[in-house]
Amino acid sequence: MTFTALTVRTKTIILFTAFAGVLFCVGLFSRSLYHNSARTLTRTKDSTSRRIGAVLRAQVHFKKQVQEWKNVLLRGHEQEMFDKYLRQFRQEEERTRALVSNLLNMLQDHPEALRIATEFLDQHTYLAERYTQALQKFDPTEPAPHLRADAAVRGIDRRPTDLMDDLVELIQSKGVSDVQKVEAQAAAIERYVLIGSIVLVLLGGALYLWAFDHWVSRRVAKAIGIAESVSRGDYTAEIEVRTGDEIGKLLAALKTMQQNLAESEEHLLSKNAELQRARDEALRAAEAKSEFLANMSHEIRTPLNGVMGMLELVQESDLNHEQRDCLTIALKSSETLLEIINEILDFSRIEAGRLQLESVEFDLRYVVEEVAQLLGHRAQNKGVELACLIHSDVPHKVIGDPVRLKQILMNLTGNAVKFTAEGGEVFINVDLLRESDGRAAMRFEVHDTGIGIAEHNLERVFKAFTQADGSTTRKYGGTGLGLAISGKLVEAMEGSIGVNSTLGKGSTFWFTLELPLGSSTPVEKQFKRSFEGIRALIVDDNKTNRRVVNYFLGKWSVECAEATNGVQALKMLEDAAAAGTPFDLVLLDHMMPNMDGLEIASVVAVEACYGMPRMIMITSIGGAGMEARAGNSGMHGCLTKPVRQQALYECITMVMGADGDGGQPIVTERSMSESRRSSQPHVLVAEDNVVNQKIAVKLLAALGCKTDVADNGREAVQAVSRSSYDLVLMDCQMPVLDGYAATGEIRKLDSSRKSVPIVALTANAMAGDREKCLDAGMDDYLAKPLRKAALAQTLARWISEEYEFTI
Repeated sequence: MTFTALTVRTKTIILFTAFAGVLFCVGLFSRSLYHNSARTLTRTKDSTSRRIGAVLRAQVHFKKQVQEWKNVLLRGHEQEMFDKYLRQFRQEEERTRALVSNLLNMLQDHPEALRIATEFLDQHTYLAERYTQALQKFDPTEPAPHLRADAAVRGIDRRPTDLMDDLVELIQSKGVSDVQKVEAQAAAIERYVLIGSIVLVLLGGALYLWAFDHWVSRRVAKAIGIAESVSRGDYTAEIEVRTGDEIGKLLAALKTMQQNLAESEEHLLSKNAELQRARDEALRAAEAKSEFLANMSHEIRTPLNGVMGMLELVQESDLNHEQRDCLTIALKSSETLLEIINEILDFSRIEAGRLQLESVEFDLRYVVEEVAQLLGHRAQNKGVELACLIHSDVPHKVIGDPVRLKQILMNLTGNAVKFTAEGGEVFINVDLLRESDGRAAMRFEVHDTGIGIAEHNLERVFKAFTQADGSTTRKYGGTGLGLAISGKLVEAMEGSIGVNSTLGKGSTFWFTLELPLGSSTPVEKQFKRSFEGIRALIVDDNKTNRRVVNYFLGKWSVECAEATNGVQALKMLEDAAAAGTPFDLVLLDHMMPNMDGLEIASVVAVEACYGMPRMIMITSIGGAGMEARAGNSGMHGCLTKPVRQQALYECITMVMGADGDGGQPIVTERSMSESRRSSQPHVLVAEDNVVNQKIAVKLLAALGCKTDVADNGREAVQAVSRSSYDLVLMDCQMPVLDGYAATGEIRKLDSSRKSVPIVALTANAMAGDREKCLDAGMDDYLAKPLRKAALAQTLARWISEEYEFTI
């Protein structure tokens, strides 16, 4: 078996064993060096000890010899004894010289010690000669011969003794120095061995890693490169399997995978081609469907505009009861048909991902109150109280899509009115959650006292084509798309939506949005006048209505009291007048049990005991007839529910500022609007359909506008170039020159003409139609069929603030 056929684990073990063998050899070499150093140190210590021992023996022998020599001289024996001692002396001298000679041989490598030993030998020789001379001259017959002999050699043994002491000290210091030097050399060798071992370990580790990289990593990198090529769809890389180890098996698996993927890619390419053909067919079908829906929308809306417009106009004429009932049924049916068409088109636009949101500055309060005003008539006809409260800290101007926000509120509030029985109530409430960094987070709520939703059905309410209870479709109608569309719109605006409900007690639909702040003027600055010192009585059997009016009046510093019926109201008026603190203002609901607002006003107007306050009626029934009845009952003002904050403020201002002689006409929304107008707005209607021309002219006339008509786009451009208009209603599809081209021509006129507001008036309501109008230079968009309420709101939005259009 070759090395390449071994497994990676086996290769790793072999390499590790080889590395361990290298380390073992390094250890043996280090041990040998260490033992050699130890032996050298021992030999050095032994040599020093031998030398010191030899010197010490020579020193002891020398001192013993000198002492014996002295004793011989001091004894004073016979001559024959001296001869004997002289022979012994010479023998000892020879022994000493031999001992020192051996010491000299031991000190050949130590120059200083050798010098001292040589000098000692010379001194010893000289001493021996002096002792020999002394013995030879010794005369026992002389008086005290031993004293003279001692005097002859006295002191000459001191020098050899000192030399021997110096030699011992020198050899000892030299021995210590040699030992230290050997020890330093041993330590250095030990360091070198340690460093060398570390270097060898590192080199061995690097060698092992290199070998591992060579045997494993490079092959793994090659496998990774092949895998990356395969992931990029390149199946041409050639894979060679040369080994039977794990990496070889990996490469074999990669090769198999490459072959399988290549086959799969061919299969997928074939399927993709089929899918592409199917997709192209589906796109062509979708385009055909969109074109069909656009054409059908246009074709349906054009006659529906005539039907609904004429029905709405005829409804305001003198009709008997049976005629009015028939007309009402026809108008409701038309409205239902229009609602179904709008929901289906909106849903198809959202599902196609072609929903586009605007980002413009708009009046948030105006949009919310507009929804309440548009749905107020529907709620009134059903006998449902509709109220709206926007808290004072809610910003006045924000940046977003007012059309989509209005659509969400219309869906939620319209559903609330639909599912609330007669005598119930619907309440729109807007709160500010937080405001920071130029953005405001707001919570919109629509409360109702309707049928409610069972808990297990709550998760279904925002799904398309479903209602919480399928049986409600038969009773209430509808496609089930309104809430689904609202949910999608809120999601597109990066908000959240939800519902809280109790079956049989009502529901609260809510959604939150965070929008950038616009160039907002604080709401308080809109209401410059303070009503401080005025005492007002609010009479209404509905708690929500009392809460809304009380909130508005409290912000204007009005002192408020509340009554729930006529009897209680008359009692409170009488008691206050008797106490000398009569009420200055009474706000009366029209429809109340036992005694309605007109009856209460008739009593208060003629009886001085009630303090003769100013009276304003708030009614769900609008029109000139109701205004006349209110005036005949002694009312000073009349407003339509749901009451708007601005209208209530202006009405109170005019009522409280009027003379008290009773000769002033009743203040209504219509009269307030007329008082703000300095002239009649001039509107150009560019429309080729005769029926649509008549409807637009009549609706504009009902809203207090004078009109001109252009049959095509070319006539519209000529009319604008000749006359000054406050607004142009521009149909998009006209002969000679369509609305888009006509708008472009108008925008090319001189500065005094080209800035006129142009509102698209078209039956096209498919995805992108609104954006197409705005891109062409138009300012706004109205879809047919044209409704009086929507037209009034559009006129109020684009014509100067001095105008107000009351429905």
